[in-house]
Formats: sequence, C-alpha cells, structure tokens
Amino acid sequence: MPGNSSATEYAAGDRICFAYEHQYRVVDVERVWTSKDGNELITGVDPDKGEYRSFRIDRIQRGKVRVIQRGGVQESRGAVPGQTEG
Repeated sequence: MPGNSSATEYAAGDRICFAYEHQYRVVDVERVWTSKDGNELITGVDPDKGEYRSFRIDRIQRGKVRVIQRGGVQESRGAVPGQTEG
C-alpha cells in the first residue's frame, strides 16, 4: 500500500492522535475500512466536538500517530500495578 501508515496500527475503540494535513487531530476510532476506490479510511468521533470525521490513512504523516487509549482503556506511563495515588 502506498501510504505512510497502516490500518493494523489502530482499531475500533482506540483513541488516537495524529498529524493530518499539517494539523493534529484526536479521534475515537469507530471503524477502519476500505472505500470503493481502494482507500483505507478511519472513521470516528472528535471527542472535543462530538463530530464524526473520516480520514484517509495514506494522508496521515509518517511517525505522527500516537495511540492514547487502546479499546477504551487509557494507556498509563510509569504506573505501578496495584499502586494508588494519594
């Protein structure tokens, strides 16, 4: 596929942040699919605006994708299992 990113990097239920047409976007992914034209697309909801959006995967800038949540579970960095804050 002649794109910069791969649909296998994220799936429905993930919240991702990515650079698209020189702007950063955050989307709750609802669907990763292929159009009739053969383009791979991500469709999801902008969590801040509540709007549905679709993005062509080949237009996402390489190296500018970050999964914030996997399947609706926030990824923690540096947390120790069983440890509580306080």
